[in-house]
Amino acid sequence: MYFHAPIILFVIAHRRHAVDCALACQNIMLSAYSLGLGTCYVGFGAMVTDNTDIRKILELKDDEQIHPIVLGYPKEDLPRRPPKKKPQIRWI
Repeated sequence: MYFHAPIILFVIAHRRHAVDCALACQNIMLSAYSLGLGTCYVGFGAMVTDNTDIRKILELKDDEQIHPIVLGYPKEDLPRRPPKKKPQIRWI
């Protein structure tokens, strides 16, 4: 489920703040990338959120949900994209 990642980060938020929590996750992922870490936002966090055993372990309230992020060092370097041509813009 979590791609054998060495670290799983659970970001927990009230259901009303799901978008804010997803934006915070994006910032965490960008920061991790700047440190050379690979990340993946696990979009099927609802499977974990709905698991009663996990909810008990994490002491989640009924109105809270989990936004999981996996972190680790990539096994391979990702190929760099070739530079794009600059767009030609005409101002009128």
